[in-house]
Amino acid sequence: MPAQYPYHLENIPRMRRFTLDAGYLGHPRYMVHGLLEVDVNEAHRIIRQVKQESGERLSLLKIAIYLLLWISILTACAPTATPGGQSSATPAETTSTRTVTGPKPTNLPGTGLEVQVTVPPGAVIVFQRSGGIAGLDEKWIIYNNGRLVSAEGKEWQVDPREVASLVLKIEELGFSDLRGSYLEWNSCCDRFSYILTLSTGGNEKTVTWVEANPEIPASLLEIQEYIQGFIQDGSGQT
Repeated sequence: MPAQYPYHLENIPRMRRFTLDAGYLGHPRYMVHGLLEVDVNEAHRIIRQVKQESGERLSLLKIAIYLLLWISILTACAPTATPGGQSSATPAETTSTRTVTGPKPTNLPGTGLEVQVTVPPGAVIVFQRSGGIAGLDEKWIIYNNGRLVSAEGKEWQVDPREVASLVLKIEELGFSDLRGSYLEWNSCCDRFSYILTLSTGGNEKTVTWVEANPEIPASLLEIQEYIQGFIQDGSGQT
C-alpha cells in the first residue's frame, strides 16, 4: 500500500467475526429494555460539600458503576427466595407456560410447563431451537419423503434413505426412553432451548431441554448433533 495513506489493512480475528455475526442476527430486535431517569442534583450538592470540607474528590459516575456492578453480581442468575428460605420458582407454584404453535399439547412431567407441537402429515421430525445471544427462533421439519422445510418456508430435498437412517439412529440412541424435559428453572445467560418431536408408527414423543444442563444425558446430546448435522448438510447452512 502506498506510504501516503495513514492506515493499513488487517484480517478480522475469528472472535471478532462472531461478534459481527451476533450483531447482524440480533439487529432486528430492540436491545433497550427500559429507560430510567434520576435526579442527581442533590447528589452533586453532597459531592461538592464533601470536597469543600475534606478536599476529597468523589466521582458520581464511579459510584454509580460500582453500585450497578454489585447489583448485577447479586441478581444475575439467582432464583428469587421466599421468606421461608425456599426458592419461589418451584414446580408446584409456577404458572408459566411455554407454547409452540399447534393445538395438541404435550405435558412435560415435573416442570409445570406445557409444549404444543404440530406435526404436519408425513413429517417424522420437528426440531426447534430458540434463544442464544442473538435471540434466534428456528424451526425445522423433516419429512419421510426427504423434504426439509425451515420456519421461513424454504425447502430442500434430501435422499429419503438418509431420513430413514436418521430416524433409526435416534431410536437406537433411546429417544423413547428419555424424560420429557431437561429444563432448569434458572435458564439464564442466553442459553439455547431445544424442542424435538419424533413421530413414527403413529406415536409422537417430544423432549425439550436447555443447553449446559448437567442432567442432559449424553445420548440426547448425540441426537442433537446428528440432527443439526443433517440440517446443515441438507440445507447447506451452518
